[in-house]
Parts: sequence; C-alpha cells; structure tokens
Amino acid sequence: MAREMNRTQSAVSQHIRRLEKETGLPLVERRPRGVVPTGAGLILHRAVQEGLTALDDAMRLLDELRTGRHGGVAIATGSTTIRHFTGASVKEFRHTFPDVRLDTPSAPASAVWTRCARASRSWPGSPSHRTSTVRSSVR
Repeated sequence: MAREMNRTQSAVSQHIRRLEKETGLPLVERRPRGVVPTGAGLILHRAVQEGLTALDDAMRLLDELRTGRHGGVAIATGSTTIRHFTGASVKEFRHTFPDVRLDTPSAPASAVWTRCARASRSWPGSPSHRTSTVRSSVR
C-alpha cells in the first residue's frame, strides 16, 4: 500500500495509527503479508472517496465559473473499457468537439454510481427535488 502512495511504510503506519487513535477503532487488521481494512476502515475509506469526489466536483464548477464554459460529458466506466473499446470514439469526439470537456473518471464503481446519481439531479429540465437511485446491474 505504501509503495502505491509513494510513501514509506513507516509514514503510512504512523498515519494509520493516528487515525485509529482519533477514531478509537482499529482501521486495519495486520496480517503477516500486509493489512486488510476492518469494517471501520472501509467506512472511513468510503467517506474519503466521497469527499474527494465532492472536492473534484467543486473544483470543476469553480473552473466553469472562472472560464465561462459550462457542462461537459462524463463517461463513467472502467479504464480498461475506455482504453480498449472506446479509445477511437473518444479521440474522434475530442477532435470534433474540442471545446467540450470530456471526463473519464477512474474510480471505484460505488463512487461512479454516486457521481451519476448526483449528476442526474442537476441535468437541465430535471426537477430540483428529484431523488435518483442508481444501482449497478453487475454484481
């Protein structure tokens, strides 16, 4: 895990211990070959992912406000699908519509579904009180 984050094992362990002390709960189960998140660790991870998604959305909106460009297209799918199945189409789209922002977020499926549900509530013509529930049909 530390290597993936470009951090030392010691630094990551210290951060985890601090979070465990702050929450009063174990966040990872230490095993001989690494660590596995506990239920509390998964809850915290999910919250962080949602927070980062919200920050990303806010930065996008601020950029739109600053540049005067609004809207875009987001393709919410895995990076393998983008790379192997839609690469040519994405390239053609970007060439044909250079001023349209095209996002291909790489995130866990749960975060992608959350973004889709949030985005569907902000589409033009959608009632502001509308509540969307999006579920994956793939299990």
